[in-house]
Amino acid sequence: MTLASLLMGIPQAQAKITEVQPIAHSLNSILFVAAFQAYPVLESQTQIQPTGNPTQPGYQAMAPQLLSQGTQISLNGRLWPIAWRQWQGANASETRMGVSDLDLMQQWGVDLLNSRDHRFQPVSWFSPAVSLPAMLVNQTRFLDVTNLFRGLGWETQVQGDVLQITSPIAQVLNLRQSHRGDGQRVVIDLNRPVPWQITQEASSVLITLNAIVDPALLTPPSSSLPAPASQSPTPLPQVETRENQVLIRIPASSSGLRVTTLPDPFRLVIDLGTPPPRSRDITWAPGIRWQERTIQVGDRRFSVIGLAVDLKRRNLSLRPITSDPAIPVGTAPLRTIAQNWQVISAINGGYFNRNNRLPLGAVRQDQRWRSGPILNRGAVAWNGQGEFRMGRLSLQETLVTEGGKRLPIVALNSGYVQAGIGRYTPGWGTSYTPILENEVLVSVAANRVTAVLKGGPAGQDSFPIPPNGYLLALRANRTALEALPIGAIVQLESSISPPEFASFPHILGAGPLLMKDRQVVLDAKSEKFSEAFIREAAVRSAIGQMGDGSIFLATVMAGPTGDVPTLSEVAQVMKQWGAIDALNLDGGSSTALYLGGTLINRSAQTAARVHNGLGLFLEGQP
Repeated sequence: MTLASLLMGIPQAQAKITEVQPIAHSLNSILFVAAFQAYPVLESQTQIQPTGNPTQPGYQAMAPQLLSQGTQISLNGRLWPIAWRQWQGANASETRMGVSDLDLMQQWGVDLLNSRDHRFQPVSWFSPAVSLPAMLVNQTRFLDVTNLFRGLGWETQVQGDVLQITSPIAQVLNLRQSHRGDGQRVVIDLNRPVPWQITQEASSVLITLNAIVDPALLTPPSSSLPAPASQSPTPLPQVETRENQVLIRIPASSSGLRVTTLPDPFRLVIDLGTPPPRSRDITWAPGIRWQERTIQVGDRRFSVIGLAVDLKRRNLSLRPITSDPAIPVGTAPLRTIAQNWQVISAINGGYFNRNNRLPLGAVRQDQRWRSGPILNRGAVAWNGQGEFRMGRLSLQETLVTEGGKRLPIVALNSGYVQAGIGRYTPGWGTSYTPILENEVLVSVAANRVTAVLKGGPAGQDSFPIPPNGYLLALRANRTALEALPIGAIVQLESSISPPEFASFPHILGAGPLLMKDRQVVLDAKSEKFSEAFIREAAVRSAIGQMGDGSIFLATVMAGPTGDVPTLSEVAQVMKQWGAIDALNLDGGSSTALYLGGTLINRSAQTAARVHNGLGLFLEGQP
């Protein structure tokens, strides 16, 4: 069904509605808002000052004896993947409840507002802005929702790892639609707060409310809402009902989407068109700020979603993470990789071959090359003291025989293959599987050639890598084979450029390099990226070092009008953000930013599998 003519016969339907008009207080609304009186109410959502202290109601209960925990919540029989915890309150007879902040946002539509104190999280959900006590447990941040659940009249019961909630079914009281500015506004009046979710589909965006609606409110189909003379008719959202759910389907052709909630009375407001830019600055944990804002480059605007991280804090460390810690091959969703490594946050990293799922660029972990640099491309290096370097990175290796013959190594532990010699060490894994047909493999242990083998068909047999040496893959190189008979003594010469990169234990390569010393130095051609890649506009990831010594893990997403950036625009975005140095990471469908159990820049269903990333580790509790 559509929303067309929903107000036919009602006088307000004949006029353009410019504001959502409040209706009379409902008893439910009064009781719900009253339940928050134990929490500090915030007067402004634009300059939020979380208040309170560790003796506030609810706060001292955040470091208590754990009673139960789980990863699923059932509300009236409908199951959500939401992490929760129950613990003993300050009073031994009191039980308090915590729920993952990001699950509340993504699964139920709770808006997380700006904050300066990681111990409290301001939220808005069919209510005035209130500050909920927060606590970071392992990699998940829980908000104390005890009073919220009480105000809703929800009854809870634990069954295994499922928190079962029963409550009266929410009802849609009215559906209204109007033109507003350059777009549309849909207002849904409700008798109580209701969980709602946004899901991206192939040809539409789906907003789901867990509520029932009187069929009388649904009117016959219509293709569009009549528009003012200066505007074209706009395709209408479609409204469906299904098993105590109201489904609102927004056509993919609609530009911009903003969903908000209002109290007194309870309303869900859907704005289509060009919504005001979203801004977010949340002190999520000590040393971690979640930031969002819109950056304009020329006449185009992009949404930047990122994490500002202070790595000078002792309990935070950044390391490369891969889809499999033991072998080089493989890809997985960033969310899965992050959870396997038990990191608090992560961003996708360097490039890889999507066919054989092997790395194409530098990955160095704790002084050990998992994958070597290629093509003098941009890379970032760092240590445990929070020192960073960015630049175009190359590794030069030469094998020197007893007779003085010098054989250049063209690649180290890499899925990037070319004619010449590739070298594979235990950093690659315990074995090597030929990437090309008919490679000749030379095994070197303790600087002596111990075996010469035929590799055979590509991707078929695996050959052991000596734990005290390496395996050479000779590709179209008969001269090298003649210089490496069994028993030959060889020495390896190796150097890194820039030389200072050699002292850093961690390196990740991607490219192109965007900024150096506050200047844009983008030169994708010199890093041998293709013309098509250089011209392409796509969502992208980047890492920047800021003037205060912190780093910024950035995703540059589509702006309010759907614009996505080119490489040069990403460089300008990072410059406007205040980066001193900046490096482009893999982008497009790989672009993903993980925090506290989920992706915060896009739906996990739309993110591609990746080979590696940058993982932020939290050592102990902050």
